[in-house]
Amino acid sequence: MDTKEGVKCHLCGGRLERLQQETYRCIDCTAVYLVVSSKIVNSYIAPIKYSKSIALDTLLMWISKYIGVPSSTYFESEITWSRLILIPYYNIVARIHGEYRCWIREAIYRGRVYSLLSFAGGEMYRDIDFTSIEKRGELDRIVNISRPIYQRPREMDRDTVHLMDKIDEDIRNMEIPFENKSIYKWGDVSEYNPLQFEATPPSEKIEDYINSQIHRNISKHLGTVCTRMIELDIDIDVIEAYPIYIPIWIFKYKVGKGREYYGAVEASTGRVIYATYPVKKATRLGYASMGILHILFATLPILTGNPILGMVSIPLIGYSIVYLYRTLTMGKAEEA
Repeated sequence: MDTKEGVKCHLCGGRLERLQQETYRCIDCTAVYLVVSSKIVNSYIAPIKYSKSIALDTLLMWISKYIGVPSSTYFESEITWSRLILIPYYNIVARIHGEYRCWIREAIYRGRVYSLLSFAGGEMYRDIDFTSIEKRGELDRIVNISRPIYQRPREMDRDTVHLMDKIDEDIRNMEIPFENKSIYKWGDVSEYNPLQFEATPPSEKIEDYINSQIHRNISKHLGTVCTRMIELDIDIDVIEAYPIYIPIWIFKYKVGKGREYYGAVEASTGRVIYATYPVKKATRLGYASMGILHILFATLPILTGNPILGMVSIPLIGYSIVYLYRTLTMGKAEEA
């Protein structure tokens, strides 16, 4: 048994044994710790609120709307594989506060028009002009940022790689409530026989990552108000920074004798992260045919040689290409 000499469990004082490369577990209470620069860091786990059966019901009911099945019924499917996986992330809770100065668009209404609607209390406007004005404001908010700290297995098929990409993207952009997080004890999840990804200590560039992600968060937040930033003066106070394991239920299922499909449900919130589902060939062929017809009709104005009509056809062609692309990618769904 490979133990960590001189370091005791923070909860019970027991000895630590190596669980994975940089992860240790207490031999008495099964608490899990991560080693960062020779220091023991508490590892947390998001509470598992959705059991396997409830997560599966959530997935099947959610997918049913994409294949036309009434929400009150299930479609027949065969679950070929299911597993709870624990994916380690480094979660940062930070407070952003400061001041900003930017440009915003202000609408100016001109040419008021009175109509029958006016007598009912409404008003109609004819001309609307926009002008840019300067805005000053204060910023004070708490943000959660998560970064994966694991090495993916080298041998992964394309569907699995795409699934893991969607999970990482979802966890990064989703502020999962970690208020009820608890010290990660292997005994709490061992009954599920989970597949645990190996945790690796965050790199020394974690501060750069925090700053880049927080500025990205600020840009997204202020982008709903500002059209262009002039000045941004903020301070970043890191409240907490800790590794946490996110539990994800992964399912593979078949409909009839067709191919296998994937589904992923976050076990702490019940959120359906990503799923693939069957689409009838006739349905896909019908939509693809309509997409091609859209492109043909959109190119007719160009053939007339009229430059004005040609300008109109350009956005129509763009819309038709997007429509055709969505038709070809039918069968993949993400929760909005």
